[in-house]
Amino acid sequence: MSHPVREAVPVLARRVVPADNSCLFTSVFYVVEGGVYDPGCAPEMRNLIAQIVASDPESYCEAVLGKSNREYCDWIRREESWGGAIEVSILSKFYQCEICVVDTQTVRIDRFGEDAGYSRRVLLIYDGIHYDPLERRLPGSELPPQTIFPSSDDVVLAQALELADEARRKRQFTDVNRFALRCMVCQKGLTGQLEAREHAKETGHTNFGEAANFWPLGSCGEMRAPTCRRPGCFQSRAGGSCQPSCDIPARSTWERRAAEGDAAGRERPARDVITVCRAGVRAQLRCQPAAMQQNRMSD
Repeated sequence: MSHPVREAVPVLARRVVPADNSCLFTSVFYVVEGGVYDPGCAPEMRNLIAQIVASDPESYCEAVLGKSNREYCDWIRREESWGGAIEVSILSKFYQCEICVVDTQTVRIDRFGEDAGYSRRVLLIYDGIHYDPLERRLPGSELPPQTIFPSSDDVVLAQALELADEARRKRQFTDVNRFALRCMVCQKGLTGQLEAREHAKETGHTNFGEAANFWPLGSCGEMRAPTCRRPGCFQSRAGGSCQPSCDIPARSTWERRAAEGDAAGRERPARDVITVCRAGVRAQLRCQPAAMQQNRMSD
């Protein structure tokens, strides 16, 4: 007796892009261009947004931007500045398409351009600090992914919510009001987005890293890069020892967290973090939970 052959069904999935401060721009470019991955697109998109904002100072005033029009234009052009709702709204108008952002913490969709009557729709997934594009692929097929959908396609919205709910149940999100941050310029510890913004206003420092990513003793797996032996310095020795002038404070707090937080560390996804010690040496650390090494070798 013959059995009917099941046809492969397209699946909506996340396409991971680098966490390099420009994930929003890379993600939007990917979906609006039909699956074109170009991490070098960010400077052009930042400049595009700055030009649009500068051309309409009445609409994009300080009350909307949180800073003067000119300050915002200078800020968004910097490679370390993160994009958010304002930038998504601007890009939605520029590309004449609805940009749907599904949030993995709240499992809701924010639809930018929803009332504009656009015929096209693209989707991003957001975990509180990082954006990735969503695409629909046919399993086992070499065909390019589908990233642009009719604005009448509500099935894809339901599928996006399913992805977000699955991520929420796996706690694949960051609570931006309570997550631990570290200023990568002065090494000050901060809690949540609000403290980071206030610190940036007071000091002009705009380079932050998620503190939970730092496990200097390597308790969450052997993928940790070796660090400088000077007390408290998180500098990778991959390119040589940290400069002798480094004077970062002792890391007893980090040692205690690494020793006591192993279980939490094993549940945390791998992330790439750029660190800067006071000697001005930059390094990239990659710390990956040992339990994930077999299944996830790279982002």
